Amino acid sequence: MRDGLGDLVGTRISVEPEIAMSGVLRFIGYILLLGLVLEVATRGKRVLRLATLVFVGVVLQAIWAVVALKLLHDFSFLGPKEAYEGVATGTFINRNSLATFLGFGVILGIGILVERDDQSRLRSSRKQNALNKLGFAGGFILLGIFVQLAALLATQSRLGLASTVVAMIATVLLVRRRAGVPTLRLAVELLILLVIAGLVVTVLAGGEGVMTRFLFASSEGQVRLTLYEQTLGMIGARPFSGFGMDSFGFAFEAFRAPPLLGVGTFDLAHNSYLMLWAEFGVVVGSIPPLLLTVAAVVLWRQMLSPRGFSGLAVAGLGVLVLGAVHSLGDFSLEIPANVYLFLIIIGLGLGQRKARNPVADAPFVNPAPQPAPQSAAVEKRTGTITFSGKAP
Repeated sequence: MRDGLGDLVGTRISVEPEIAMSGVLRFIGYILLLGLVLEVATRGKRVLRLATLVFVGVVLQAIWAVVALKLLHDFSFLGPKEAYEGVATGTFINRNSLATFLGFGVILGIGILVERDDQSRLRSSRKQNALNKLGFAGGFILLGIFVQLAALLATQSRLGLASTVVAMIATVLLVRRRAGVPTLRLAVELLILLVIAGLVVTVLAGGEGVMTRFLFASSEGQVRLTLYEQTLGMIGARPFSGFGMDSFGFAFEAFRAPPLLGVGTFDLAHNSYLMLWAEFGVVVGSIPPLLLTVAAVVLWRQMLSPRGFSGLAVAGLGVLVLGAVHSLGDFSLEIPANVYLFLIIIGLGLGQRKARNPVADAPFVNPAPQPAPQSAAVEKRTGTITFSGKAP
């Protein structure tokens, strides 16, 4: 380690406690947001309305990203770009973060279409053709998905495109599995989808420069692998306590060595799993991925349950796949805007319809007075009632 930074392996839990407090508040915000979404996600119409509203927000972000790039000459609200010139960034600074945001929107759109199809089948037993089944609202969702994909290509994000394609394929296969398709047929469909996706990406991404970046990725990949190697050395110095939340950029300077010297700054590990272990230690840093794994199991059950919102549960599983793949090579799930959207989709997928209570739900009716049996003789005496014969 460099001179003057040797105390980083000391006994302090965090090497940057003031910065760590802002991270703690951020995590509390994530937990509160998820709790609010779970509280809302109990009624079908309300869940679908919220999901559609969020989807519209992502579509607007996609439209702005394309307009700012193509029509406003790469405009940015933050002033002239210092990086990522000539590619779509929208209101984000980093194109990969925008790509992840748009990918989440694409998966949410697929989930909404599935959920709308489920609800329409419950309402109507008549067979409908595909166009009538889709409807105006479904057509709007489908158009929004294509707009998001176009903006995603304009970001020229290799990992963003790859993880979105993987998540889309996984989402479609989940929908097919839910429909009862056998495993062997699913495997054949997977191969077909991979071929189609490869051809489409090659044709469309080539015009947006994404394929060029794929072809010339070897030098960047070497820098990234070196970063991971030195981050592992950083984790090895404090494997159980870590260096503290949001302290990676400061602590990594003590471990950075050639060939990363003079290559710029590395305030993030570009791998969310390594980042968690470096900041929290291996034990605590493994808790978030484990919790998301538990969420995946619950989403799977909700997808198959009649009380769950199957389409949105599929979307939740899809964004988990997207986030898991993208986190292997970047830090999009360390950007709050992406985490908010990520948790909203998962929360909607975890939602469950409230069980109906016919007694509690029935309107109160004042019972009609029952006539006295014919066998009973009623006699009034000084405010009392006496019965002779059989009691009623």
